[in-house]
Amino acid sequence: MTNYRSEKNQRQYRQMLAGLAGDAYDRGTASLGQLISTLEFLLAAVEEVDLEWRSRFQKHWGVLDEVNAYVLDCGRKDFSDEEKLILKREVENLRRTIEEVYVVN
Repeated sequence: MTNYRSEKNQRQYRQMLAGLAGDAYDRGTASLGQLISTLEFLLAAVEEVDLEWRSRFQKHWGVLDEVNAYVLDCGRKDFSDEEKLILKREVENLRRTIEEVYVVN
């Protein structure tokens, strides 16, 4: 991977972690929907990433998306306590997954 690509990827990872630092799932579906879209956009911008890593990221990201879609389909704007626990777990899993490839300068 070229130095430019590596630096670009690190910027994407840093932005992913910044987005995960908040508690979007506590603020309702609108904030979580924005986080989901942002993570998807940033992942698409990452170049030459390990396929196994990408797959793990997408698995955890997908759970966020599924919970959000379910709540919206039910006509709700807030998450149940159980849904918040699931979201919290997957946010932490995403954070750990990103930290595997993010190099702190």
